Amino acid sequence: MASTSKKQISRSPAPQSKSRQLNNVNLHAAQNDEITVVGIGASAGGLKALENFFGALPDNTGLAYVVITHLHPEHESHLAELLQRHTQMPVQQVNGLVHVEKDHVYVIPPNRRLVMEDSQIDVSEFKEPRGQRAPIDYFFRSLARGHPNSVGIILSGGGTDGAVGVKAIKEEGGLLMVQHPDEAEYNSMPQAAIATGLADVVLPVKGLAKKLVEYTQHRPLLPLDANELDEEQLEAIRRIVAHVHARTGHDFSQYKRSTLLRRIQRRLQINGLSTLEAYLDYLRQNPTEASALFNDILIGVTSFFRDRESWEKLASQVAHQVLKGKDIGDMVRAWTIGCSTGEEAYGLAILLFEASDNLEIRPQIQVFASDLDENSIKYAREGLYPTAIEADVSAERLERFFTLEGNHYRVRRELRDVVLFTHHSVLRDAPFSRLDLIACRNLLIYLEREIQDTVFDVFHYALKPGGYLFLGNAESAESAHELFQTVDKAHHIYRTKPWNREQPHVPTLPLSVDSIINGELYSQPHIPRMHSTMEIPRLSDDHYQALEVHAPPSILIDEKYAVLHVSEKAGRYLVQPIGPITTDVLKLVRSELQLELRTALFRVFDKDQAILTQPIPVRFNGHPHRVILSINPRTGLAGDGQKQEKQALIFFLEDEQNDFSIQATQEVDEAHQNALVRQLENEVRRLREQLQASFEEYESSSEELKASNEELQSINEEYRSATEELETSKEELQSVNEELQTVNNELKNKLEEISRSHSDLENLMASTEIAMLFLDRDLRIRHHTPGMQELFNIMPGDRGRPIKHLTHTLRYDNFLEDAGQVLRTLVPIEREVQGGSGGWFLLRMRPFRTVDDRIDGVIFTFTEVTRLKQAEAALVELNATLEQRVEERTRGLDEANQKLNQARDMFYALFHANPIPTACTGLEDGVFINVNVEFLTYFGLQREDIIGHNAQEFDLGLPPQTGRDLIARIKNEGTLRNYEAQIRHPSGEARSILASIQYVNLDNTDALITAFTDITDRVRAEQQVRALASELTATEQTERHRLAQILHDDLQQRLFAVQMQLSFLKEAYEKNDLKKFEVDFPQLEGWLAESIKVTRQLSVDLSPPILHGEGLVEAIIWLASQMKEQYGLAVDIKSSGKSGPLDEKVRVLMFYAVRELLFNTVKHAGTLQAAVDFEHGDQSLRVRVSDEGKGFDKTEALSSPKITHGLLTIRHRLNLLGCTMDIKSQPGEGTEATIEAPYGQLDT
Repeated sequence: MASTSKKQISRSPAPQSKSRQLNNVNLHAAQNDEITVVGIGASAGGLKALENFFGALPDNTGLAYVVITHLHPEHESHLAELLQRHTQMPVQQVNGLVHVEKDHVYVIPPNRRLVMEDSQIDVSEFKEPRGQRAPIDYFFRSLARGHPNSVGIILSGGGTDGAVGVKAIKEEGGLLMVQHPDEAEYNSMPQAAIATGLADVVLPVKGLAKKLVEYTQHRPLLPLDANELDEEQLEAIRRIVAHVHARTGHDFSQYKRSTLLRRIQRRLQINGLSTLEAYLDYLRQNPTEASALFNDILIGVTSFFRDRESWEKLASQVAHQVLKGKDIGDMVRAWTIGCSTGEEAYGLAILLFEASDNLEIRPQIQVFASDLDENSIKYAREGLYPTAIEADVSAERLERFFTLEGNHYRVRRELRDVVLFTHHSVLRDAPFSRLDLIACRNLLIYLEREIQDTVFDVFHYALKPGGYLFLGNAESAESAHELFQTVDKAHHIYRTKPWNREQPHVPTLPLSVDSIINGELYSQPHIPRMHSTMEIPRLSDDHYQALEVHAPPSILIDEKYAVLHVSEKAGRYLVQPIGPITTDVLKLVRSELQLELRTALFRVFDKDQAILTQPIPVRFNGHPHRVILSINPRTGLAGDGQKQEKQALIFFLEDEQNDFSIQATQEVDEAHQNALVRQLENEVRRLREQLQASFEEYESSSEELKASNEELQSINEEYRSATEELETSKEELQSVNEELQTVNNELKNKLEEISRSHSDLENLMASTEIAMLFLDRDLRIRHHTPGMQELFNIMPGDRGRPIKHLTHTLRYDNFLEDAGQVLRTLVPIEREVQGGSGGWFLLRMRPFRTVDDRIDGVIFTFTEVTRLKQAEAALVELNATLEQRVEERTRGLDEANQKLNQARDMFYALFHANPIPTACTGLEDGVFINVNVEFLTYFGLQREDIIGHNAQEFDLGLPPQTGRDLIARIKNEGTLRNYEAQIRHPSGEARSILASIQYVNLDNTDALITAFTDITDRVRAEQQVRALASELTATEQTERHRLAQILHDDLQQRLFAVQMQLSFLKEAYEKNDLKKFEVDFPQLEGWLAESIKVTRQLSVDLSPPILHGEGLVEAIIWLASQMKEQYGLAVDIKSSGKSGPLDEKVRVLMFYAVRELLFNTVKHAGTLQAAVDFEHGDQSLRVRVSDEGKGFDKTEALSSPKITHGLLTIRHRLNLLGCTMDIKSQPGEGTEATIEAPYGQLDT
């Protein structure tokens, strides 16, 4: 739990703020391929804010937006559709893993929370019960982990969700924007976010959109790498850091340059500035900006039990050890340094309380919590935290150590009383002493190594022997191995070693007195973070800059010659000597000025008068200059701000002379110096003679002085030991004094709170119109309101008097008995009692509970209910009248309902008794209201599956879902009969139905009753008849064409030849010249014989005579002989069983079917062998035609019209007469066709 705030450090050179975690992330997207994600949290009233935000936002910002709101877990969300109306960016609800894209808006789904993982958003289920969920905090935390350059926005909403998550975003360097609470419909969430002190921008919603665009589009003109800064930029950064030091008293000059550059870049981006020089001017003109930069460099982030594993180790390894061996009068003392808003301090106290639960003897617990920030300390003392801490604190701890107050948890007094908060600097103030445990997490990482060693020395001094030290994850005490031993290296827990040195352990604080004075001289009170964009210009800065330009260079020193302040141009007169850094002005000034300056300063502080020295020759860059020192005494404030101290202001004045004058002056000075040298040499000789005499006297007295010196040394050692003991006592007394001051401040604050509460209570008692009486456990008067004087004969001086001594005007005699019952049972009692004047009062008696949940009396409240009683009587009378009217009306309604029920029962009886499928559906939506059994049986559905759904869900295609025109027609005409439609059966088969539709109104609902019959078979039969008729027509036409071709090509040609021969013969006969024309009579006879044969064959083909006189077997035998004679096909005919009677039409059709099959064998089988088998059964005749030819693929062959036209025609004709035909064939395995025909005559 690294608390991060403006803590504990008040001096340079080390960056000395605890736990305000340093941010190492560039806020703006430096890489082009990185998407900046904007997380937006909202709740109640957030829809309007979101609409205004996206309405004011451009569509091409290059950002991705994720909207997190509190949704009802069981209701469908339409947030995406509502937001889409206000933006051109795509808005989608996240229902699974989604890759984040620029210029897209993503919305949380109901009953799920969103988590950011790299460049993807995923959904996960809530682990917390409803009412304890914080989806905004959860997403903001994941967003901060995956996208350090993210932006968090808090809009209108109730509660405190988001107050913890924004800390994570700010900790990682993100931007925090909050809707102004005055604009928010519900301002709890915005106020909770602002209360964290981390908000960067607080504006109305449209202002947030505008500021977001400016922020993302503005890029400062600075390199991303600090090593690429030029000298001017480095100098500007140094001046910025110096200005922050002067404003806040904190020096960041030792911070990493890259860190400072990133934080300054962020401030430039927020304020719309481009260069460091522009920001430096802005910093000087706006006093609050220094505090804003200070807060950005050190981000105050803390939470309960941060780094949970380390705290668990502290609980298991340390908490029980520090309590071990403690007695009732003993006290466990702990100190948390840099407590920020108090979570770490309360968490440490919780661990100690839990560890002491298993002890028979519980010692007292005292936790000291210190910080530099007064605002943080004030917040911590309040002990009020948002409900979002449920993510860090277990439910058991919340129930035991906190009380729920609205949207916040308040620390219980039991825990609050053991923690003392105080303003304290670990580097300046004396530490607390006799401690069992110190928690100092993430403070030392900002200190230099030398100061860390000194701080460890302070910790060792403050801890008891064997005390424990708890550090942050990035800190270690292994460098101080002489003082501490490692308990748990992984979790940074250490324990003190015994002090083995001879001298007492008295640590030296890192800050000397002079440096403290220096630091406090420059420091000014830290200005809290402000959100207003208005700044007040500082004219004093302009005045200061003018003095720097026109006034001579100067140095301010104190009486000890220590430099307090140096003007901007005084650096040319100063030279830092080799060795440690010094502030002694006599060592810093140039060597030519040191002697004259020493003499002048002595006279200034001794005489308290100003001095102007003679010109002193000083060489600058090889050129001589004459420098005059002007020294003026003054009086200034010491470090405590009250004590006066002597100071001096040194001005460096250069004598403006030309080079010739300077050279002449030097020559005169050299002549004067030569004379002076001769005089001094004579004086030296005389002094040497005197020195020899003195030396002899010195040797004689040296022995005596040695003896005296030894005696003085022994006395000095005694004084030194006494001094060290006094120093130790002084430090202890100072620590005790600090603790007493802390306790005193705490008691003072409590007294002020009690005083305010007492005033509030007195005003409430005086102003309330309700008569209230407060009694103690002995039923003595503790307090009462003025209204009690109308009921009891009570006077202001009756406090402490038993209530039974007073009389009252109430018609109520069990006053004392009921009061005693409330005290015994702790169950409130309510009574209606009548006053003496006839008025009525509602008397409530409740136990009086203290803040410690202890019963300490009874509270009586008397609420006048006279008008209520009168209204109640009037209401009873009115109720009786209404009941009579209602009873009469109810009888009429019952009769009407009875008739209506009879009609409804009759309707449903007819509905369900209908023998054809019938359904009742809604007119507009088509939802099924009721269906009968035949409907369910027809579609194979269950009633519970279909009621409440429409036909489209089952893809049934029932009318009137086929169109709005049909619905309009039904509404106009009322009924629609004999309507043919196509539907899809659940089996997947398309069915034809003939439907009748009736419009009805059932229970004020427009509905349609649809009844239908399945006419699929009839439709199919009609289609087959039409197809067969078409095929028969085509077959007849084909046969006619064949006959015509035979008559034309064969018979007609032969007859024409005979005719020609006869005509030639006739012509010769008429001329009686038969010898000239020779007739080939045998040829004529042959032609006539062939013609007769063709006509006979045509007659047989059209109607074989054997069909009319013989049976089917005999006809097939004749057919086989014809096939053998004409085509060479050998047909083997077999017959078994006793034949039965076949209908004439069936016998003829079967003959033609067998002939067609034999023709196919000749054409396609590739064989001249075939077989025909007759199987005579009892009910039917089965004829099997087979061959052993090459066979065919049935699927492929049936798709060829040339092959299947005749077969399909025969099959259809057979089917119409009740016969069947089945064909089996495989390539290379021959073909087999089976025809089965029933016996008996067909119905005509």
